[in-house]
Amino acid sequence: MPKICETLEKELQSGQIPEQLLEYANSLQEKNLYQTEKADLLHQKASKLYQELSEHQPQTYQRCLAHTLKNLALLLSERSTSISQRILAKVLFQKSITLYKQLSADSPNSNLNLSNLGVCYVVFSQSLLKWQPLAAGLYLKNAFAIFASLYQQQPTIFGDQYNRILDLLKRCDEAAYYQTKLIQFRSR
Repeated sequence: MPKICETLEKELQSGQIPEQLLEYANSLQEKNLYQTEKADLLHQKASKLYQELSEHQPQTYQRCLAHTLKNLALLLSERSTSISQRILAKVLFQKSITLYKQLSADSPNSNLNLSNLGVCYVVFSQSLLKWQPLAAGLYLKNAFAIFASLYQQQPTIFGDQYNRILDLLKRCDEAAYYQTKLIQFRSR
């Protein structure tokens, strides 16, 4: 595997193409090669490149930028050990959500944009579930509204996602319930 990483790094140095950066970052992340910091840096670099590209060609690159920001936020939130990392992850998720909302508004008939927005809400709510279950519930409810609409249009395509969100909402409600009980217990 180190030989593959070395080869990819040489290729990247020659072109710096965002798709290659993301492919490499995702492979580091998926194979859990203890190189999460490197994956973070590659996602950051790709997001900067997509940001520049989307300023000139928004129709082509905004979706890529939103996806990259979501992945970077997910990386940060999965291993957040500090409040500053959680805040940064939240900011990145919110930027991604804003971009997906804009893409959905620009082409309201596109189920892909709506689905991506819903997935972003789900991913963000899952990261919040660890440390803010009440807030996670709000984002999940947004995702549920999106996927309920998509499920009505195409149940075979969106049924699994719809059911998954229902399960997550139940878990979120349970976590929020216990968090509230814990707060009440501590305040006695």
